[in-house]
Amino acid sequence: MSKPIRQRAAGTVAGQDRPPLADPMIYLVVFLGGCLGTGMRYGLTLANSPATIVGAQPSVWDAIHLGTFTANIVACFVYASLSTYVSRAAWVRKRSRDLVSRGFGMGMCGGLSTMSTLAFEQLRDLAAGNVFGVLVYVLLSFGVGVVAAYGGVRMSLAITRVRADHMASSVWDGMAASAPAASSSSSSSVSVDEADRDSANDVKGGAR
Repeated sequence: MSKPIRQRAAGTVAGQDRPPLADPMIYLVVFLGGCLGTGMRYGLTLANSPATIVGAQPSVWDAIHLGTFTANIVACFVYASLSTYVSRAAWVRKRSRDLVSRGFGMGMCGGLSTMSTLAFEQLRDLAAGNVFGVLVYVLLSFGVGVVAAYGGVRMSLAITRVRADHMASSVWDGMAASAPAASSSSSSSVSVDEADRDSANDVKGGAR
């Protein structure tokens, strides 16, 4: 192998084995996904901003901030389901799986979910004396988040299992379809060989 060819081959292998932090495309998809997730969370917060009444006694419902709660639960479900699917989808190219995982998982779900806003909301409600509401909010956030993540994992496992079974059945159907053709070809070869032997015997008999 000449030196330029060896250099090109080495560069190809090095590009395939390049770590994620050295890949500029990873930074791009994480940035775009983060912008998308942050925008979605901001929209949810605006759509679910509670109306504050001055002098009103805080209630449990006042401590449950639906915008932040919805963003965190959706992020838990999407990240769990996406991570499970990408880790098992061997029929998808590794490069595509890495970009989707980083862009939608790390980027979008990272921007959509928020622990800092959750903590700020809790501290503000605690300062207002709504201790029981904060407790309910924390339990709901973590409890429903775990359930949502579990549901996402189970859903992706079911989807990948169906896909894998379908691919396996397609392979078996292809093998079964090719078996009669191979058998017919073998039979034809045997028949041709027998005919050649008969012709050779006839030629030998005529020579005698």
